[in-house]
Amino acid sequence: MPAPPLPVPSSADRFAWRVAARIDFIVNLLLNGAIAWWFYGAAPRVALAGPGSMESMLVPMAFFLCAITTVFGWWNAVRERRAGRVAPGLADAAGWFSPALVDGVAAGAIGVATMWMALRVVDRTIPAAALPGSAAVAAIALAAGGLGYLFHGRAVVRGGRWRAAPA
Repeated sequence: MPAPPLPVPSSADRFAWRVAARIDFIVNLLLNGAIAWWFYGAAPRVALAGPGSMESMLVPMAFFLCAITTVFGWWNAVRERRAGRVAPGLADAAGWFSPALVDGVAAGAIGVATMWMALRVVDRTIPAAALPGSAAVAAIALAAGGLGYLFHGRAVVRGGRWRAAPA
């Protein structure tokens, strides 16, 4: 006997925040947490700023994570709309990659600028700030999960509103 069909999200917005962004949160939390563990897991203390610090991982991560999750968010929205699982449906997905790429680069720039400014504020407020290695790993993993959630969800919403060019 076949399994009952899963409920279809009523809109791209609902799919974005209840499905796609939650999955992206977990993926980025685990993936970037593992990378952070590789770099900082055995460290007794990890500085916030300076060479070998959390900043050396967080700033580039903010750009690449935001850019990549944005492009994949668009792809998820277009794919789900074309399959009819998300409303509004989409018959022709031609041309979606260019706006997704531009949006991804913009998201990366926003992510890196925001991360850099936040780290500057904390570094000036608490000079020589450092965390135990395990706390640094947790902070990086949570930052990655949060960025993934926000930027992937945002991209799915944008991809859900995108209109394909007329054939």
